[in-house]
Amino acid sequence: MIWIDYIIIGAIALSAIISLFRGFVKEVFSLLSWILAFWVAMRFGADVAEQLFTMVSTPSARLMLGYVATFLVVLIAGALFSHFMTMLVKQTQLQGTDRALGLLFGGARGVLLVTIAVILAKMTPLDQDPWWTDSSLLSYFEELGLWVQDQLPPEAAAKLQAVQSGDVPAIVPETKS
Repeated sequence: MIWIDYIIIGAIALSAIISLFRGFVKEVFSLLSWILAFWVAMRFGADVAEQLFTMVSTPSARLMLGYVATFLVVLIAGALFSHFMTMLVKQTQLQGTDRALGLLFGGARGVLLVTIAVILAKMTPLDQDPWWTDSSLLSYFEELGLWVQDQLPPEAAAKLQAVQSGDVPAIVPETKS
């Protein structure tokens, strides 16, 4: 094992330990909040930006503010809901189970984050470096990354392929100027 393997193990362990203390319920609702906030921002951010037409004159700033404001509002609402659900779990006898499941969830999240990092790193020449090829763990994450890519819906797989090939279209919609 070399230094990158220890970093991988540390990242997974840190994710698991954080989730152990936060608990499964808080972690799941936190993840769902982030996913929902991202989706709502991508879906409605430009619409919110249009409503800011009279307040922000610069189109790019207005668009950025629309996306960020939408994302933050949903994320804060999700955090409040997550806090409420965590308080409910603390009032039950399930706190130990919640933490144990949190540990497992955190470990799985750590593995997923390392896998995503490997997928992204493979879009660069990093995988040709000696430390990459000498790693005991990176080859497992490369295989897992290929499996993850095979599980993507066709539209997402096509977009990832476009990113990997460098053929990325603009995704920012136009707004009133």
